[in-house]
Amino acid sequence: TVLAHLEGLTLHGDERAPAYAPEPHDVPLDDVPLDEAPPDEAPFDEDWDWDALPTERPEGAPDISATAPEPVRDPAPHIPAARHPQEEPAAPLTPDEIRTLASWDRDLDALAGELRRARATVHDVLVPASLSATQLLHLAEDPDAFAKELARPMPRPPQPAARRGTR
Repeated sequence: TVLAHLEGLTLHGDERAPAYAPEPHDVPLDDVPLDEAPPDEAPFDEDWDWDALPTERPEGAPDISATAPEPVRDPAPHIPAARHPQEEPAAPLTPDEIRTLASWDRDLDALAGELRRARATVHDVLVPASLSATQLLHLAEDPDAFAKELARPMPRPPQPAARRGTR
């Protein structure tokens, strides 16, 4: 920081401090020497008799039952019903409210239909009578992506190679 830099200048006088002193966390891990040599033998012996090991806790071992989580008794937790203060009977809807609700229903039906059409697995796309070589390559590589591109073409950024034909 600035204050540390100024303090360093006042302590060292005219001596120039290095512009960059590596911090301990800046040293690459590859340069750090390893404290231990790799073991010469395998971490476990494949011929070990695992069945001979005891399966019960030894006597005098601390009791861990107090720290064990309690078993789940009910897999589906009970969700209390919403609390409604003493509800009065609802007043009948006004004509404006009825029209608003009807328009919401129409909007929801239209959105649900659009979502169903978008999720449909089969889309019929008309293929043009003639295709360029690039379009044929795209069709061979990924027919689904080619069909999506034909169904809804999106603009692409200009390509420098495309200008060569105009010069």
